[in-house]
Amino acid sequence: MLSLDDPFLRGSDLSLRSEVMICDLDLMEVVSFLDLIPQNQTSIPSRLPGIPFPITWPDPPRLPSGWRGTPPSMRRGILESYLTGIWHDRAPGETRVRPDYSGLVTFYDTSLSSLVEARYGKDRLHLRLEGISALDSDRVRTELETVLTREQDEGSGVDWGSIVRVVTDRYADRLEYLRFLLSPNTTTFADALERAAVAREQLLVMLAPYITTANVPERLPASANLSWAAPVALRCATAKTSHIPLGMLTPQEARIHAAVENTLHEICRRLVLVWVEFFDVEAADEVRSTEATEVGRGHIEELMAWLDWSLWVRCEPGCSLGVCRLIIYLPHWVLTGVLAFLEHTGVLLLSIVAVLSRRRSI
Repeated sequence: MLSLDDPFLRGSDLSLRSEVMICDLDLMEVVSFLDLIPQNQTSIPSRLPGIPFPITWPDPPRLPSGWRGTPPSMRRGILESYLTGIWHDRAPGETRVRPDYSGLVTFYDTSLSSLVEARYGKDRLHLRLEGISALDSDRVRTELETVLTREQDEGSGVDWGSIVRVVTDRYADRLEYLRFLLSPNTTTFADALERAAVAREQLLVMLAPYITTANVPERLPASANLSWAAPVALRCATAKTSHIPLGMLTPQEARIHAAVENTLHEICRRLVLVWVEFFDVEAADEVRSTEATEVGRGHIEELMAWLDWSLWVRCEPGCSLGVCRLIIYLPHWVLTGVLAFLEHTGVLLLSIVAVLSRRRSI
C-alpha cells in the first residue's frame, strides 16, 4: 500500500520546473538554514523564459559591511539553474530519484488503440491525449489505481533502467558511425570499394556476437534466400531479454520487456538486412559496392529516424570552452502554443538567452 509518508515528485529537470509534495512533514528535519550573501538583482529582466507574466523583483538586502566586489548575480543564478537541470537530460539521469519500473504507468501503450490511431503519422511534439476513448481512459485509471494500492516490492527486481541504457549504449554511437560511413558527404575514402569494405567491417563489429559458423548463405547472392540470416537477427533481438522469466513480471514490466524486444527487433532486422547486402561486397565491383552502400544508407537512416533517440540531438560540431552559447528554453505549454502559432503564421518567436557555457544547445 502507498503510505502517507511517500513523497510525490513532478517535474523534468529537477531545477525550476519541479515540485515535491511531502505528505508527512514530521519525518523531515532541517539540515541547513543559512543566511547567504544576497544576490545582485539589478540586471534581472522583468520577463524570463518559460514564465508567462512579468516579475517584480524586491530590493536587494544590504551586503555585509566587510564585503568587497560584486555580489553573486541573480541573473546568472537563474541561468545556472536551467543548466543544472540539463545535466540530467542524459543517462543516467537524476540518480537521486529512482523510478519504480515495476509500476510504470504510461500512455505510450500500443494496446490503447484509440491513441495509436490518433497519433499515427505525427511526430512526438504533436502527441496528445486528445482522441483517447472513454474505454482506454478508464483502463489507464484502473491500472493506476491497481499500481498504487497493491503491495510494495511486488516487482521482479529486474534493473530495467540498466537494460534500456545497455541498448542505447550499444547502438547509439555505432549506428551514428555507420551512417557516417555510408553517407555520400563523407569524403575520406578513395572510392566506393573502400567505403563498402569499411562499412562491412563496422557491421561485423555490431553483429559478430550473433553470427555462428552455420550462418552462411548456401549460394550467392546472399539475398536469394534469407533463412541463413534469420537466426542472427533473432539472437541479436533477444540477447538482452531472453533470460528474463515472463511469469515474474508485473503487467507494467511486461510492457517494458516488450518495448525493449520490439526496439531490438527493428535494430537487428535492419542491421541484418544491411549485412546481407554487404556479405560479399569485398569481391564486388564499384557499381555493386555503390548499390550496396545506397541500400544500406536507406536502412540506417530509416532506422535512426524511427528510433529518434535524444542522444542524437546536439550541435555539430560542439562549441569549445568560452564560446558564447544560446539556450532556447521552451516549457511544454509554451512550445504547444508556439508551434500552433507557427503553423498558422510561419513566424516563430523565441526567448533566447546568451550565456558563456560549455554546454551544448538544447
